[in-house]
Amino acid sequence: MEKNRNVKNVLEILNDSAILLLIFIGSVIFITSAMFFVKVSINGVSVIFSCVITVMIFMYLHKEKKRSTKIFSIILALFILAIAIAISSHTYDLTWDGNTHHKLGVGCLKDGWNPIYQNVDEYIESDVKDVGIQDDGLNSIWIEHYPKASWIFAANIYLLTNNIEASKILLLLMMYICFSIMLNYLYKKTNIVYSFLIPLLTVVNPITIVQMFNFYVDGLMGVCLYIILFSLIVLSDKELEKEDKNRVCKKEYWVTLAISLMLCINLKFTGLVYSAIFCIMFFVLWMYRAYKKSSIKQYLRKYITYYATVVFISMVVVGFSPYIKNTINQGNPLYPLMGKNKVDIMTHNEPKSFIVRNSIDKFLTSLFGVSENIQSNSSDKDPQVKIPFVIHDKEMQAYNKPDLRISGFGVWFSGIFVISLGCIGYYAYKFYKCKNVEMLYVIVAYTAISAILVIITEGSWWARYVPYIYLFPIIALGLLCIIDHKGKAKALGTLLFILLIVNSGIILNTTYQHYYRQYKTINAEMRYIKKINKKYGNVKIYIKDNAFSSVLYNLRDNHINFELVDKKPNLKNYKYVNRFYYNTK
Repeated sequence: MEKNRNVKNVLEILNDSAILLLIFIGSVIFITSAMFFVKVSINGVSVIFSCVITVMIFMYLHKEKKRSTKIFSIILALFILAIAIAISSHTYDLTWDGNTHHKLGVGCLKDGWNPIYQNVDEYIESDVKDVGIQDDGLNSIWIEHYPKASWIFAANIYLLTNNIEASKILLLLMMYICFSIMLNYLYKKTNIVYSFLIPLLTVVNPITIVQMFNFYVDGLMGVCLYIILFSLIVLSDKELEKEDKNRVCKKEYWVTLAISLMLCINLKFTGLVYSAIFCIMFFVLWMYRAYKKSSIKQYLRKYITYYATVVFISMVVVGFSPYIKNTINQGNPLYPLMGKNKVDIMTHNEPKSFIVRNSIDKFLTSLFGVSENIQSNSSDKDPQVKIPFVIHDKEMQAYNKPDLRISGFGVWFSGIFVISLGCIGYYAYKFYKCKNVEMLYVIVAYTAISAILVIITEGSWWARYVPYIYLFPIIALGLLCIIDHKGKAKALGTLLFILLIVNSGIILNTTYQHYYRQYKTINAEMRYIKKINKKYGNVKIYIKDNAFSSVLYNLRDNHINFELVDKKPNLKNYKYVNRFYYNTK
């Protein structure tokens, strides 16, 4: 049908624009990291080279496509990039982590820090006096030893825009990328409604909603993990082997998988663990198929070569700092979260009663708990368990934080999770009965791996640390709407759609009402500080806690001349805004 052909063309352009953006992101991070080795700091050249390489790779992957399709895809990719920058530049990250190590990491990289040859505390001490940063070692441990992919990309955008807030676009871009490539593929398997809603609910979830306009990387890592898993599923699709056109499509997904792995590994240490485990899960499936074809050596060599190359680029080139540098200096690539002299970041962040509980107890309490932000360093309160689908007073107001501790996946997620497990268990039984070994393996393996990770991973009770848990309802939707979309399955799938939409919608509404008020206030304050600067000259700034001194980048970006006050002044003539005080006279 003509309508279907038009829809396919539109979805193809969306998919291609997403691939363009993903290659661009990967190129910026890879080229910048490679330039660090030859002692070239961020200077804009990597963005220019990345644009050239992106177009070259894109043209190679899609040399058979119409010229008009490729042009529309490039235009759309540029439009999405511009929109993301425009939106981010008009919002402020007011979060704790955003205004401590995240902004400082981005700012140092943009201003010339080379993480391979310089320690960040030495760089701050000697090279950023013009900004006024006085970190006192409070954030340098995290900046020095944590993965840096998001900061590297953000620093390049910061250099182009001269606005640190404009640089927090990576999550928005990755959400668009994940949505578009899922939509294009799923439309081949089901109708437009299902193929639209499943990827939309995958990327617009309770973690990404609250982190869309700040520098937190939990939602970002989650989306990268979803792209990795989706790419592995597509690459396991036997139908892609049937046509030459699909073999070209498969090359695209190998590239998508490689870049997503590189990103995931260099966003958080857990990204390395999660991506490795799920890649091994599908590697076993592929080896089983190769064994059945009696060509196991051929495929083993192919896959090992591919993954070895990706790991080398991810951990030696892009991830030299921290993985190799940590190993050389600390004897442990995952320092400071593991090994000798590890730093405990969890005890003061969890409720007091969690300190003596096991991981399963904590996970279930958080999953079925009343939504609250309880932590031991500020409250003696115990999390309260509730009946699924019941909403308690003030629960919805809890979702104005980017790192909600109890029931972080939403007020209805516990009930949604139980329904999803039931659906997945039912289909696992069906696959067992009809001897569909491969589908049974994927479902059982994913469930078993998730359960093991919950048991062995510290902090698995905290929603933002377990993105794989949110995929259970998405998997259930895929089974209900793609494999079996009639009668009771269709009705149950519709119910799950409604529950997930409402669950995320509640958080979306609460979060953005809160953020809108905050942004309105901070924008008004910045305009007022500019007036004071224009009228009286340098504005006196007092930062009570030097951990938040990276807010000075916001003042610099707004062209506000300021003078730091070292000792606490009489605050009678000072006003507080976004982690600092400013003199109003």
